[in-house]
Amino acid sequence: MYVLSRNDDVEREGVTTQDLSLGQMLTSDVSTLMQSDRVKKDVAESVGLQNLDSYKFSITSSTTTRVITLAVTGKNPEMTAQVANATVATVSQVASEVMQIQSVNVIDPASVPTVPSGPRRLMFTAVGVFAGLFLAVAIVIIRDMLDTRVRNGGEAEQIVNVPVVGHFPAINA
Repeated sequence: MYVLSRNDDVEREGVTTQDLSLGQMLTSDVSTLMQSDRVKKDVAESVGLQNLDSYKFSITSSTTTRVITLAVTGKNPEMTAQVANATVATVSQVASEVMQIQSVNVIDPASVPTVPSGPRRLMFTAVGVFAGLFLAVAIVIIRDMLDTRVRNGGEAEQIVNVPVVGHFPAINA
């Protein structure tokens, strides 16, 4: 969205730094206005919902521009796009009434996404499987390297460089 402030002085030409500063402050105010209860209630009514509790709103505005970015996340893509577009329309109307702003113009209307924006489950599952296998192999190798027990006569001969003369037989009880 782009915030355009009302200019009552039509005789003056050009944009001053004061105009830019005012525009940036108005952009910040419109960003705050988007999160107000009045706007959320009006948006919910316009799209036929009781409330917007199941939708997550992300509003960003730079301090150096008059552009506001609105992202809405929800379970139903079609309804989420409707909520985003209705939010912009409602904010434009409320900002004109309350703040005497000339307009809040839409740069890119919300559209229904073709793919989910959530995590890619197949990739995370594959990474989890490979990480689990790697961890299991690493544990086995480390346990084997840290095991210093002597298990048979051949290992004893290698350690002390002396031949084994005898051994105790295993007794099964």
